[in-house]
Amino acid sequence: MRRVSGVSFFAVIVTVVILAVAAALIVPRIISNSNQQLTVKAQQELSVIQNALESYKLDNGDYPTTEQGLQALVTQPTISPVPAYWNKDGYLKNLPLDPWGQPYQYQYDQGVVHLYSYGPGGKDGDTEINAGSSDTGSQN
Repeated sequence: MRRVSGVSFFAVIVTVVILAVAAALIVPRIISNSNQQLTVKAQQELSVIQNALESYKLDNGDYPTTEQGLQALVTQPTISPVPAYWNKDGYLKNLPLDPWGQPYQYQYDQGVVHLYSYGPGGKDGDTEINAGSSDTGSQN
């Protein structure tokens, strides 16, 4: 009788199970780290935008209105109140999108700036990421 050499069916099953368990343990960590990195990137971009808003305020005495929006950091607003001392080079070269491909959100109401990203969950995802630690209040 001749013995057939090769891998037994049992050995193949054990190998597949081991690989599946390893993947089940490793993949969630990789995905979690990826989301964490995107959140850090969003926070860094929000910090850059916040600094540009502070420069705008130093030059013009106030932040852009909600209607002027963040675009006021790239091109001089034509909507009232038109800033008298807008930096001819702008405050940002362009407005970045958040890491999830959405525009950053900006609201200015009664001296309080609210700058944020909707985060990975989008508008309805309850995953908002704010600039810095919180809102930036008006400091006169």
